[in-house]
Amino acid sequence: MVNSVNKSYCLRPPTWSSASAPESALWSSGFNVQGGGGKRWPQRGSVISSGSSATPPSTGVKIPTCKVSLKETFLTSPEELYRVFVNQEMVQAFTHAAAMVDAQKGGRFQLLEGNVFGEFQELVPEQKIVMKWRYNTWPCEHYATIVLNFVERGGETELKLECKGVPASEEDRTKHGWQQYYFEAIKQTFGYGTRLY
Repeated sequence: MVNSVNKSYCLRPPTWSSASAPESALWSSGFNVQGGGGKRWPQRGSVISSGSSATPPSTGVKIPTCKVSLKETFLTSPEELYRVFVNQEMVQAFTHAAAMVDAQKGGRFQLLEGNVFGEFQELVPEQKIVMKWRYNTWPCEHYATIVLNFVERGGETELKLECKGVPASEEDRTKHGWQQYYFEAIKQTFGYGTRLY
């Protein structure tokens, strides 16, 4: 599978201040302004220029991509595990860092000190999350599509992750990142990997 992407690299997305929340965002003049004195996100479809009035055409490059599939079992209900991914305070707890999570269709998220960010595409409580997801080092505007399926297994939850569109050179890093910074961190933080009997 090959995707066409712009060969330039994106800068880190702007960080939100703790005083400004996504729900207080105002859309104006092509930017999403977060609260009063907050940060600005480019609005979808807006063009940002850096001093020149002419925007160069996007030439893009094709990069090889791959699919990553992982399964992990958590000792909790699908309802609780789903909340871990969509509740800002819970995300901050397992990442041990500030995070922004606007858990609604089209809502954005940013975590791990701006190293990971994206947008929620579909949210089905207790069952499924679909999101555009990327590392900040990936080619500009290149996102993988992540599908998380939560399956009840007799008091436990099997989490099935399907990640399509990962740059082939990032396959191992992506697998390791999900296993260490999501799965293991969630288990250690909330005790979802330990039986206490």
